[in-house]
Amino acid sequence: MDLADYGPVWAQLLREQRPSHGLLDAPMLRKDTVQGLLPARKAGLLVAAGETGKTTHVIARAIAIATGKPCFGRPALQGTWVLLSFDDAYDELCAAVSLSVQAMHRQGLLTRDEVALVERHVVVQSLRNGDGVPCPNFNAMVDGRAHATTFADELTEYLSRLPKPLRGFTLDTYRHFAGATANDDMAAVNTIGGMTQVAEALECTAECIAHTGKQNFRDGVTDLYSASGTAVLGDNSRFVNVLQRATWADVRERIDMTGKQRGYPMVVTPARGSIVTPRGEPLFYWRDGWRFGAIEGEPKTAERREDERDREVLSAIRRGAETKTAIYGAVGGKKQATLDRIDGLIDRGHIGSQDGSRKLALTGSGARLLDAQT
Repeated sequence: MDLADYGPVWAQLLREQRPSHGLLDAPMLRKDTVQGLLPARKAGLLVAAGETGKTTHVIARAIAIATGKPCFGRPALQGTWVLLSFDDAYDELCAAVSLSVQAMHRQGLLTRDEVALVERHVVVQSLRNGDGVPCPNFNAMVDGRAHATTFADELTEYLSRLPKPLRGFTLDTYRHFAGATANDDMAAVNTIGGMTQVAEALECTAECIAHTGKQNFRDGVTDLYSASGTAVLGDNSRFVNVLQRATWADVRERIDMTGKQRGYPMVVTPARGSIVTPRGEPLFYWRDGWRFGAIEGEPKTAERREDERDREVLSAIRRGAETKTAIYGAVGGKKQATLDRIDGLIDRGHIGSQDGSRKLALTGSGARLLDAQT
């Protein structure tokens, strides 16, 4: 019987569905290329503000992947990582790799054999040239609409010839590889769809760099999709990692540090997860010029961080703060979050009114909680 007799193709697919079997014996998913940051066979974004250090971040990651060393303290699969850039010239990309490798070698973090692995497995290429040839991209305008090009097939062919195992690639930046229609919803669908096609064909991770206006970790990620002008870019990505600068005060809230930190801290915040992978924890690391490293120390649990914030409020009251405004002035942070915390401590009986007035004071349980944490 002709397929048309069954109705639309999607309807036929639905009719062909059968109950799942062997759920207890389901195969394990492929490991992340970098645990909690770069899932295999998926396409996503690295989002950062200008001058954050996106390219050097990608290079530092690529060096870890090339050698199979932990990437900022997280396990990484060994293999090849590729950076295709329309932003930077080839000699600048090569210089960035060389400076990073030299800094790590001087620190004793890379042996000569490992440097040889970097030379083989970190591939950088600039697509800039002086002839005005446009960057190859995933979209072409036909009758005023964005249509997918053959770039995904061409990219798959190119990447398949590089040293194996291929672990992933980065395209810098989205506005170039999406084409002149970068703000079009269909352009975002075609771009992420093309990257996904390559990732699945080569069983690697596909990443595209996009820009945001938020530089500092404290600023948040509210304009995450400003680079595309539409949330459809993030909606079609299977992972989104936001790279920002942090302060040592931010890090102290998350890690018991050993005192060996240097330079300034950076944070990579996973902004979304997938259907089978929950959103990961933020990754903190330090950068000092061309040197990078994981921040030494034990991560603080969410429960411990909550206890420490409670302690800050209780300590402020013990030091003489008697109103919510005064407590907030002593504790700082986001005002509403601090006020909510005060209300929570009141509800739990750790803060009460003073002599029937509106002035706040520690209760017996609040004093015991504070003393137990001291």
